Amino acid sequence: MIPTASQKSSLYAYSESNRIEEKQARQPQNTMKSTHVVKKGDSFWSLSQAYDVSVQSLAKWNGLAPSDTLRLGQKLVIWQKNTDNNAVIKKIRYTVRNGDSLFAIALKFNVTLDEIKQWNQPMGKYLQPKQVLTLYVNVNETSQN
Repeated sequence: MIPTASQKSSLYAYSESNRIEEKQARQPQNTMKSTHVVKKGDSFWSLSQAYDVSVQSLAKWNGLAPSDTLRLGQKLVIWQKNTDNNAVIKKIRYTVRNGDSLFAIALKFNVTLDEIKQWNQPMGKYLQPKQVLTLYVNVNETSQN
């Protein structure tokens, strides 16, 4: 008996990390992506409560089982529902300019400092000109400054 592949061959060419990245990139409809870096004391349950998502969804989005152990420093993708029905969320890459601050960028794009830090982990202590930040912006609400 010779075993045969149950999936298309291109799926087997990926490493485990590539498969997880691909799974984490699949965006459910009307959601916004955030990233969480696992800290001491985090569990699927505590994260599901903090982000108002189910344990099963959290595990599925990250290619894990709910019974898997989280590792310190592990990056988890969390898809949260858009509560604004008129929201049009776009992922943008913003290049930091001289004189920019996190506060000014947050105001300009109508996001919070915590969200910017969450989307750009690990983030250095200081912003540097030409540093590229990933932002998830509601294009209907951005400031035109």
